[in-house]
Amino acid sequence: MHTWHIEIQTQQEKAGSRKKKSKLLSSHISQIQMGRWVRPEVYPLMAAMTFVTSLCAFQLTRNMFLNPEVRINKAHRRMAVLENEEEGEKYAEHGLRKFLRTRPPEIMPTINHFFSQEK
Repeated sequence: MHTWHIEIQTQQEKAGSRKKKSKLLSSHISQIQMGRWVRPEVYPLMAAMTFVTSLCAFQLTRNMFLNPEVRINKAHRRMAVLENEEEGEKYAEHGLRKFLRTRPPEIMPTINHFFSQEK
C-alpha cells in the first residue's frame, strides 16, 4: 500500500510539472510573438495606424448616418431621388467648413510671414 501511494504522488507531481512547463512555454511563446512586434520603436507606427483607422471609422460612420444620399430605411430607398435640399446643405456646410471659411488659407501663417518679409 505504501508503494502505491508513492506511485500516485509521483504521477501527480509529473502531471503538475507538465502543466507548469506548458504554462511557462505558452507564456514564453506569447512573449516572443508580442516582443517581435511591440517594441518602443514600433509605437509611432502603431499610433499613426490607430489614428488613421479611427479617422476612417469616423468618416464611414458620418457618411452612413448623416449623408443624405445614403439610404438606410426602406421609405427613402423606394424614392429614386430625394427632394431634401436642406438636409444636403446641412451635410455639406458643416461646422468645420464654416470655421475654416473665415480663416486665411495658410497652414503655418507665422512661418510664412517670417520667410516672406525682407530683412
